[in-house]
Amino acid sequence: MLEIARWESVWQVVVDLWLLLAGLAVVTILVLFVICWIRKNKK
Repeated sequence: MLEIARWESVWQVVVDLWLLLAGLAVVTILVLFVICWIRKNKK
């Protein structure tokens, strides 16, 4: 039972890290998109 509990906690940490990375990637893409859009509008 301890092994299963340990693996579940490890899995939860992995999922949390993936969600964090996905969130950062989305934010980065949005920021880059906004910057490009502002530059296009300035011209």
